[in-house]
Amino acid sequence: MKREDILVGARDLKNELRRAEELRIIDASMIMYPALFDGNYKLDNGYQNYLNGHVPGSRYVNLLETMSEKTEEFQFYHLPDQVLRNALLRLDVSDLHRVVVYDCSNGVWAARLYWQLRAIGMDCRILDGGWKQWVIDGGRIETGDQNGTYCKTHPITEPPSSSPQRRAAPEEFWSSKQEVKRVMEGKADGALACALSPKMFQGKLPSRYARRGHIPNSLNIPAFTLYDGYGKFLDKNMLKEIFGQTVGYDLHKRVIVYCGSGISAAIVAIALTLADYSNVAIYDGSIQEWAMDMSLPMVSETSHG
Repeated sequence: MKREDILVGARDLKNELRRAEELRIIDASMIMYPALFDGNYKLDNGYQNYLNGHVPGSRYVNLLETMSEKTEEFQFYHLPDQVLRNALLRLDVSDLHRVVVYDCSNGVWAARLYWQLRAIGMDCRILDGGWKQWVIDGGRIETGDQNGTYCKTHPITEPPSSSPQRRAAPEEFWSSKQEVKRVMEGKADGALACALSPKMFQGKLPSRYARRGHIPNSLNIPAFTLYDGYGKFLDKNMLKEIFGQTVGYDLHKRVIVYCGSGISAAIVAIALTLADYSNVAIYDGSIQEWAMDMSLPMVSETSHG
């Protein structure tokens, strides 16, 4: 995919707002707090930040409550395609629209929502550099909830809509614990890439999940090393150099990315796509699922692994 099919700059988005009839902008901000101790998982929505200021015309969506399938074990899991489409219809977002997603933190939430929308074939881009870049570039700021778009309940499960739907791209976007286990054991081709920070990868910091560390035979590609100093994705040549030295130069190789709960993994998955890797998937359960299964190994440099 071309870079302009995945990312849109703040200045370009300002121009697009002038012909915004088919444009839908979504603020996907959430706030995840660092774990103070093992098992400490604290997450808030970003609705107040949205009220304080957002890109004009933006809809706010709570990813945890309206765009994820929650269970007792998992905070985030991608929704079935039609349930996701119905949830988007509540925001007046469908295949008839061009979607731009952003967040007010470090891009992880926008990346996650982008991957979900791309997986069902929607025309979606990420605001490169997010809210911070919008402000830096002098973008107009809107306050309040003028569109009444805050979703407080779980997604509706109405019958499929009659709106036309594009076919999803042929790649598989999601991986499973079973596939990850086969790759880890060398029984299936592919590479495992962990998007966590080096200290989280090594198990040197408290984890929000059942165990510290990473899945054996994983590469560590920290998500935020793929940004420049402005929070924008690195250019293609730089990304190709990084990935060539880690996952290798085979652009058709299966690359499975994971993190703690499938959020920051989306940054790495998108960066791989920007670098022309065509067989990229997110292990949606990530460490949250893997660490709960005590029959599965983890590698940690501390006694907590």
